[in-house]
Amino acid sequence: AGDDSSESTPVVTGELSFTGMTLSDITFFESGNGVITTGIANTFSVEESAVTVEFSSASRRKQKRRRLDEGGVICSYSIEVESEDAGEALVDLIADTEPTTLTENVQTAAQEAGAESAFAELVTADIVTPTITVTDEDDDDVYSYPYNRK
Repeated sequence: AGDDSSESTPVVTGELSFTGMTLSDITFFESGNGVITTGIANTFSVEESAVTVEFSSASRRKQKRRRLDEGGVICSYSIEVESEDAGEALVDLIADTEPTTLTENVQTAAQEAGAESAFAELVTADIVTPTITVTDEDDDDVYSYPYNRK
């Protein structure tokens, strides 16, 4: 990106929820071959290197989201984008993505990684509308906002 004096790195962050796999299974396969990261990158048309994921058990957060089944897994992700416009376009894409599309892309990634049977029961339960966070490197200002389409 160069030494632009107003350099900022917008990041799109959001949450996905999966059922059909345990937190330990997903964590194990993600550390080995990044199946979920690949699925997210392919679904949202971004580079895998731009995607960061973190997993937690959905059952601990059950009160917050009643529709999740016990044993589900929450995937918190962040995707670095080149500009706020790119971030807003990505939010639109994510908001329009059907959970089944993400499930299929994760299962394809699992197949390519030789982990097809481990992900056979995986279902994307929910794709939460993400937010955009922009960090200005000059003055360390950080602002975050949910992008609402007109």
